[in-house]
Amino acid sequence: MQEDYESKLNELVEKGLNKCSCVLFIGPEFIKFNGKDCHLAFYDTLPEEDGVNVDKKKVRYDADEKIWHFDSKKIQREFYIVFSEFIEKTRDLNNPVFHKLASIPFPLIVSLIPDDTLNAAFLQYENFNFSFKSFMLDNEVPEPSRDHLLIYNIYGNIINRTYVASHVDYLNFIMEYAKEDFPKNFKTAIKKASYLVFIGFEFDKWYNILLLYILNIINNSGVENYAVEEQSAEELYKKLSDSDLKLFFIEKNSEQFIDDLFKNEKIALREIIPQQEYLKKKIKSIQETIEKIKDRYPHCDPMEQRRLQLDMETLEKDKNVFINRLNKKGK
Repeated sequence: MQEDYESKLNELVEKGLNKCSCVLFIGPEFIKFNGKDCHLAFYDTLPEEDGVNVDKKKVRYDADEKIWHFDSKKIQREFYIVFSEFIEKTRDLNNPVFHKLASIPFPLIVSLIPDDTLNAAFLQYENFNFSFKSFMLDNEVPEPSRDHLLIYNIYGNIINRTYVASHVDYLNFIMEYAKEDFPKNFKTAIKKASYLVFIGFEFDKWYNILLLYILNIINNSGVENYAVEEQSAEELYKKLSDSDLKLFFIEKNSEQFIDDLFKNEKIALREIIPQQEYLKKKIKSIQETIEKIKDRYPHCDPMEQRRLQLDMETLEKDKNVFINRLNKKGK
């Protein structure tokens, strides 16, 4: 199994990632809070009953089916607000997995995480071009590439008060797909992909299998599907044995799988720089330049000294800008 995993990993890197022909799908199971998926962790914080506010009587979460039920559309809108506040307060954007994700050259990351966590995490890096877009909000998206990553929230974004969470939401999502409402550049990237990789999913759920079929219909060229799951995939193999899905299960922890890709000797990583590291280097470089000017200054004529003085003033201003940005990062 290990040898098979390593060969599949090398194949994925050489024929998929390095050729910009691999799309990553990140499911809601990828974000954990104290070992629980973000949905269950949030549900556990809700009061049993709280008058007019969101509580477990008005909002119910089926932990087995992993689908939400709402008493009304009004309650669902309030649910989005409270849920987004919970994730923003609880998420760990300093998790090293985000730096590895940004570095691995996926042209397109399709996120089922309910909010803008990936956007917030990736904004921490310099030398990195990416766009964050959401279904039901953005009709047009930029063309994904190695040099410009597209993050696409396929189920919407709770910050924008949209997200596929209930049975009705899944039905509406399927109807939107039937109308071919996905953005053109998104569909083109799926069509061109040789590999679709899924992490943070549970493929014993009907809606995840349905999503696979939708994506395979869009691709229709025999795409390879890699499903990363921690539990044994034997039962899932039996369930899907008569399907035409080319599904290879990898029994790995999602973060370990990302780490294995990141460390693969054959991969051509993006050169992503964490902002704090970048800002410290810029400050150091500017200060070194200022010191060199100061050493040179006494040996110059008055006209040259005036020019050097202006250069130092400009450099000091630039340095202060970077220092202020670094101080804000530290808060």
